[in-house]
Amino acid sequence: MKDALLFTKFFKFIILSLFAILISSGCSNTVLISSGGTNTILISPTPTTTTNPKLNHKHIYPDYRYLKQEGSGRSAEEARKHAIRNLSQRIESRVVSEFEKSINVLKDNKKENVKEASSSILRIESSLELKGVETVIDRFDKGIYYALALLDKNIAGDIWKRELDNKLTEIKNEYAKLKRLKGYIKRLILLKKIHKLWIEQEVISSRLRVLGNKLQRKFDILPVLRLIREIETNLRIYVSVEYGVDSELKKELESENALTEYVDKIKTRISELVAKNFSVTPMDIDSNLTIKGNVKIKPLRKRNKRGSKFVETSIKITIRDLNSLDVLVISKSSSSQRSSYEEAVKQSLKKISYSVEDEIKTYFEL
Repeated sequence: MKDALLFTKFFKFIILSLFAILISSGCSNTVLISSGGTNTILISPTPTTTTNPKLNHKHIYPDYRYLKQEGSGRSAEEARKHAIRNLSQRIESRVVSEFEKSINVLKDNKKENVKEASSSILRIESSLELKGVETVIDRFDKGIYYALALLDKNIAGDIWKRELDNKLTEIKNEYAKLKRLKGYIKRLILLKKIHKLWIEQEVISSRLRVLGNKLQRKFDILPVLRLIREIETNLRIYVSVEYGVDSELKKELESENALTEYVDKIKTRISELVAKNFSVTPMDIDSNLTIKGNVKIKPLRKRNKRGSKFVETSIKITIRDLNSLDVLVISKSSSSQRSSYEEAVKQSLKKISYSVEDEIKTYFEL
């Protein structure tokens, strides 16, 4: 009887011990080690090898609620970063696809115009930094950590809906300003700004469609594109650049041919830049916008040293919109030192040319 009682107690001890071991091994697989804001990392305290590397998270993170993407790395942090990057790239790719679908309803010629005008902006705007992403590191297999990046569709959807509403309000406010503008260039600059805002709006809408949201709130971009094309077609620009040289400096120059050549290069470069989007006319009388430059060159004798000559070059560019009489003045100056006045003048004109190019590109948004 006593032996039977001892055996029963020993048997219960064995059963309870085995049960405790099973519970402890099952509970130690996932332990919270860090938490910051909405980002949470889960990892096993003792990395173990699994023969089933693809664990099923559908019961914890259902597809209807989360967008998910896996990443891997030699460390937990590296795997987490790769998972977030992969998720971002996946969403970005689908956003571009959704954007293209949104313009496929247009007629072919208009569709191509939208694609061409939007491509560079789209590449920038579709690249997003994900907010509110959770990351879990669920396993360690043969020296590699595997992480899962999770984006809550409800949280992301609420954020992007607010962004979309704000963007639509901004577009409507900018579009209302068109009625008060008469000048070709000011209208064109505003229209291009509206176009950029529309791209941003379409990217947000595309993100929401990726989440499964079907929104009807949109801004019709076609009137804006028509106005941009109309201005670019009707604008005729006349370009001229003249120069004046200090009388004493003229005596020092062997020939004015090089000077004339470099001033002409400034005019040619300005003409080439604006001709990318507009018509350039050789006759002032045929234009509705003029770009006129005046270059002045003088020696800086007080700064001259043995074997070197100093000159200062200044240029004043006046852009006049004949439709609205709007005027923009660009002023630049530069000094150069060379072994001769002729070389110093050439170098100074080169510097001036680069500065003017940058200003023209900025003003016309080239």
